[in-house]
Amino acid sequence: MAKNTVIEISVNQIKAVTGELKQNKFSIENVVIEPAEQDFYFSNNANIFNNQASRLNTVLEKLGPKNKKVSVVIPDAITYNNFKIYPKLREKELYAAVRFQADQFIPLPLNKVNIDIDVLEETVDKKKLLIMIVAVEKNHIQKIMELFEVVGYIPEKIENQLSALGKSITYANEIKLEDSLLINFDYTTTTVYFYNEQRRLIYNSHTFQNGYNLFVKELALTANITKDNAEKILTSTAINSNNLPEILKPVLSDFLREIYQSLNVAQSKYATPAKNIIFISGANKVLGLPQFTAQSLKTNLNQININEVIKEDKNKVLQKNPAYFNEIISCLGGLIN
Repeated sequence: MAKNTVIEISVNQIKAVTGELKQNKFSIENVVIEPAEQDFYFSNNANIFNNQASRLNTVLEKLGPKNKKVSVVIPDAITYNNFKIYPKLREKELYAAVRFQADQFIPLPLNKVNIDIDVLEETVDKKKLLIMIVAVEKNHIQKIMELFEVVGYIPEKIENQLSALGKSITYANEIKLEDSLLINFDYTTTTVYFYNEQRRLIYNSHTFQNGYNLFVKELALTANITKDNAEKILTSTAINSNNLPEILKPVLSDFLREIYQSLNVAQSKYATPAKNIIFISGANKVLGLPQFTAQSLKTNLNQININEVIKEDKNKVLQKNPAYFNEIISCLGGLIN
């Protein structure tokens, strides 16, 4: 029997995993991925909420968790993330210092957001701390709580993709990565995570408004085709073939510019040259995008080896659906108690 269950409510997908961290690798019992209501986070329409509840209930029935308590992962698209160095303070004082500066990266009144902090590391002299700050609108959290209440489950903890992914890499000691930029190519946004091999942690991130949906819209509009046909083309035709790069030039240029800026930040501000870029999700949605990105930026393309992460796939779900692996990487940290 699996010990833990994690549900990721992304913008366009509901991803669910049962399993546990076992001997520095993840033992997976079951994985279910289904479409989500794309306007769930952005609409107060009762029909959308009810449809999302129905979709979530279907996922849970297929997953078959034995425990009603679950961990929930929410997308970076609806959270605000920041990394800062603070003097070593007591928890209450540290939280007060974070809130004092929070309006520098949170474009909302602070009384409308929940702020969480996580101490990532302490400097050698033990005088300073690297803090990861995550903020999310209170109404998003309330909506998640109500959603799980409807289907009869209890969210024990709620964290975003950044936090969950960071735990996956830090605690799964078998994962061997060089200094890299990890790219979460999501539905409406893309997040670049800065990973340092020596410290074994993600120490910064950058989220920008360019994701899979923008590629679909651009192709459909420029080629005068339906979105369904655009999606089929993007998953079946390599992006560097025919005239796709020209058709998608505006969205591709913006995407590459953001990644290039992230590379520059890694190499200058943090004095950490990124040796690789790794697409941790969405790599299969736009065929050839990882290769095209690496070639355009003259950077090595790498991937996380499934054998370094997964110890056991009890029902052979990942063996039957290998594309699932990249899609659930940001979920795995939620399995860790």
